[in-house]
Amino acid sequence: MVGSGFGLCTLHWIHVVSVVIFLLGFFPPKISVPGTARKEDILLGAQDQNISATLRQEWTRRKVGQLVIVLIDALRADFVLAHDVLRHEVNIDYGSVEERPKLDFLNEQVSQGRAACFVAQATPPTVTLPRIKALTTGGIPGFVDVVMNFGSNVLQEDNLIHQWKQAGRRLNMFGDDIWLKLFPDSFSRSDGTTSFFVADYTEVDRNVTRHLDQELASDDWDVLILHYLGLDHIGHLVGPSSPLVGPKLSEMDEMIRKIHSTLAVKPHDLPPLMMILGDHGMSESGSHGGASLSEVWTPIVLLEPGQGTKPLLRSQVQKISQQDIVPTLAFLTGVPIPQNNYGILVRKLMSKSRPDIEAGMLLYNADQIYHVMKGNVRSYSQDYGYQLFREAFSSPSVPNKLNMIEDAVRAMVDTLKTNVLEYNLTYMSIGFLVNILILCWVLSNHVDLEYFSSLKCLVILEAIKIFSLGSTSFIEEQHQTLYFVTQTMLVLVAFRTQSLRPLALMALMRLARSWNQTGDKWAHLPDIADWLILPENRPLLSCLHGGALLALLTWSWRNFQESGILLVVYPLIYAHNAGEGSTSSELLLDVFLPMATLLASPQNTILFLLEMVVLGAMKPTNIVHLLGRTSSEKDQFPLWLCPEEALMFYLNIGFSIYFAQGNSNSLATIDVGSGYTGLSEFHPVLVSALIGLTTYSAPILALLAYFSDYPKTLSSTMSLMLFLRTVELGFFEALLTVERYHLFVWTVFSPKLLYEATLSALFAVMYSILYAVS
Repeated sequence: MVGSGFGLCTLHWIHVVSVVIFLLGFFPPKISVPGTARKEDILLGAQDQNISATLRQEWTRRKVGQLVIVLIDALRADFVLAHDVLRHEVNIDYGSVEERPKLDFLNEQVSQGRAACFVAQATPPTVTLPRIKALTTGGIPGFVDVVMNFGSNVLQEDNLIHQWKQAGRRLNMFGDDIWLKLFPDSFSRSDGTTSFFVADYTEVDRNVTRHLDQELASDDWDVLILHYLGLDHIGHLVGPSSPLVGPKLSEMDEMIRKIHSTLAVKPHDLPPLMMILGDHGMSESGSHGGASLSEVWTPIVLLEPGQGTKPLLRSQVQKISQQDIVPTLAFLTGVPIPQNNYGILVRKLMSKSRPDIEAGMLLYNADQIYHVMKGNVRSYSQDYGYQLFREAFSSPSVPNKLNMIEDAVRAMVDTLKTNVLEYNLTYMSIGFLVNILILCWVLSNHVDLEYFSSLKCLVILEAIKIFSLGSTSFIEEQHQTLYFVTQTMLVLVAFRTQSLRPLALMALMRLARSWNQTGDKWAHLPDIADWLILPENRPLLSCLHGGALLALLTWSWRNFQESGILLVVYPLIYAHNAGEGSTSSELLLDVFLPMATLLASPQNTILFLLEMVVLGAMKPTNIVHLLGRTSSEKDQFPLWLCPEEALMFYLNIGFSIYFAQGNSNSLATIDVGSGYTGLSEFHPVLVSALIGLTTYSAPILALLAYFSDYPKTLSSTMSLMLFLRTVELGFFEALLTVERYHLFVWTVFSPKLLYEATLSALFAVMYSILYAVS
């Protein structure tokens, strides 16, 4: 491998730019219909204007009084409904997943027919910001909103909040401050809570509930929004199987019961309505962002607690799309449907309307969706749904008109979901071609192909990894490929050296595989980490945690010049991970970590600094995995590997540990809480950097360890890594271009692309720092 460090750093950054260009083409912005909906536009194009005026008046008539929206973040469907109900009534089968605790009062209301219950499907990415946008605009936000989730901007699209304000309704909001960022100056009274400090699952909910007595006693509001974050935070910390989940659901249940009983005895001109729902679900690991059943299916329960009012409806649970609640709430509260809505009116909630009125309301819904399709689909006039809609719209009376309109709406929505995001093939082609040009340049100027003739087995193993990306199943279960490649590499080393050390490392890797179940198909199975976090096993976890830190302390001692500062740093890490408050983490980051870094050996400063930050941010159950890095270093395998073999060896060990820590190619496995280690307030850059470093800690630490063991190979390593990155991204970008209309393009391919783009950016940053200090 040959080439200058500066030139290779530049090529790494050009490669990152090429990936960004491809991303801009692959994730284009959604085209929104400009402006806001007005009540004057309702059924404006109908042939009979008298009928149109009557229907307009009926739509804008309020059917409910005070509306209370209780949004419980990460509320899974099986936190309300039993698995048997979900399986038999809506065909959602959680398989062998154990039955979860329930919101008992809500479950009782549903089972006794005193509530309307729906199981709503959320579209990936299942994170809070896109879900709130979907629940207020009726649209389908994209993966760009995952990035925006950490720095929410004002929502410009037409939405229910705007429509309610425009109609003179008074709105109050308490809970997640993302509402205040999306809808500034929209609430008469509000109190926002920060959603990202996941270690707090108590005060964050108390800060919402403390306002209840005052709000329930008051009549000066029309819509009350309560967004509770505690359940979501428990999920991020310990998962849905934790003993903390039951008490938290009981707390939420009592809060719902209190609101219901208070509203039931208050005098009302119109019956009040309560809507209890989740924005997204929770995976078996406790996070969200992916497309598993437990993440995308969330409950929506509607209660009418008004005294003397008839039950809203009595029937079985029904499946709907999450955005369907938007036109339905618009109908119940008497405001126009937001301009860019994709939702379909829930006919069960219109059962009190006459058939002709119901047909007119559905026709308005169809007309609104038609205008969205007209702005987003070029060939809309040939669409079956559009043709059916025009027939129903222009005919005063048609047999089975209700069903015809509903079929037309569903067909148009299906067309919109398929065509709303048009790929920018120009950007995608430019990004791909720039990446290929970099690959050609590296091959001709920086990589000596003779190296690969002696690395045939490793080349074959790397090819297996790259070509496995052509299958969605292999992407979801990529850890299996990595484990196979790593174990095969260890077998080759054992045969070459006739040593038992590689076999011992194979045994450790097999243990690591069972530490955290990951991927898609078997992620719900119990694992060692789940067992360790049980309350009865906490002493064992503390001993394991302390033992791992002690082993790392022994290893790290050689990096210091007779300094006892490590004896302070490691206890602080232990105290922070043991949950002894934020003081220890702030002391660690602000005082002792910089001091320890100055005392470290110069050649190991970056490695030590990163390792200490990762130790402070990592889950206690995963710290033991860092021992895998020390057991794979050069002094453990002396002279067995040439530098190129060693690089691939270190990388495969690093990525195997990455998956063993519970990571996957789903956004649901990102540990958001790690981004707030040592921080007392939200800093977008710091939080994003900490999340990235913690997520990719194992491969980054493996690479830094390699540079520590092979300090004179920086230039050759940069060229080989650039070659590997451009080959893998080039293959994957070509695959995505060909398979851009694949069924799983948004649930499998898109998250993987985001992971690969992030990894390329992190490697570019790391090489730039190493080049600057070398």
